[in-house]
Amino acid sequence: MKSKLVFTVFFVATMAMLSSGCIVETSGSAGLYADTAPPAPQYQQVAPRAGYVWVRGRYVRRGNRWVWRRGRYVRARQNQQWQDGRWENRNGRYRWRQGRWVRGTNVRPNRPANRCPAGAHLTQDGRCINQPAAPPAGGCPPGHTMRGTTCVPIAQPQAPTLPACQPGFQRRGRNCVRVNHGHTSAAPRPPAVQPVRCNRGWVARNGRCFASPYPTYAPPPRKAFTPTKRRVGHFWVQGHWGWSNGAYVWQKGHWDVVRPRQRWITGKWKAQSQGRWVWVDGRWE
Repeated sequence: MKSKLVFTVFFVATMAMLSSGCIVETSGSAGLYADTAPPAPQYQQVAPRAGYVWVRGRYVRRGNRWVWRRGRYVRARQNQQWQDGRWENRNGRYRWRQGRWVRGTNVRPNRPANRCPAGAHLTQDGRCINQPAAPPAGGCPPGHTMRGTTCVPIAQPQAPTLPACQPGFQRRGRNCVRVNHGHTSAAPRPPAVQPVRCNRGWVARNGRCFASPYPTYAPPPRKAFTPTKRRVGHFWVQGHWGWSNGAYVWQKGHWDVVRPRQRWITGKWKAQSQGRWVWVDGRWE
């Protein structure tokens, strides 16, 4: 009978604590007290889920470091609202105030994620306040300036698009004019580029002369030469003018074996269009 009475008292006390929304943690729970401020809560993008309430994540103290504990969905309770926990600063020491279920509608609404509405920001203790966020520690990096609470790059002056004028001239619009005892005159134009003149057999290219790969004028007269000593069964091929390094160069004749029932056609230079000359090799036919 006595054991039934003790069980009844324990059961009634437990139900009373649950109905009041109080959540009890033992003194051994990790991360309930800290001597340093916790980092800013991390942002978690979540989607609403019917019949559930999103419990925001939080930082807990593990030894000498802060560890992030992700948020989670919990099943909603009828006629109750979930109030998130938060870190509270009490005389320089931070204490975690556990979240709880509360009855009624006169409570701060729970956000679906770790974020605040436009114009407000989330504090370290989990509250949304309508104040601008603190500027970054240490100021802005080099080349940036503070605009409100944001570091923005400093606009660099653009280099002039027009080149500088020569000494003794000044710019007037897009032109450079000469300064002469208070009077100005138009700047002299640069000298015109003179065309390059090359020797015969050479061509101009990019202001320089190069040897032409083909002759542009008729070859000199052929040098007539026939050796006095003949070779039996051979035929003497007369020499001719060849083209090399922009000039005609004489190519010596040579002996060739006579081919039965064929005759030798002597090579020659032949004029082509655009003033070019082409060498046609000799052949047996």
